[in-house]
Amino acid sequence: MSALEVACSILPIKAGGTLVHARLAPVHDGPGRDLTWCNAGHPPLLLRAPDAHVAL
Repeated sequence: MSALEVACSILPIKAGGTLVHARLAPVHDGPGRDLTWCNAGHPPLLLRAPDAHVAL
């Protein structure tokens, strides 16, 4: 993300886009998962669970 931001600030072109990067990894001391994510400054994502609950 940082390299993309630097490149867009240096290059003499107009660029636009949307980016979300997410990593889902096993939790070391349990059965769950750990989600780490970032986005390109857009509104926060919504996460829909299997039971249809939606969280910000």
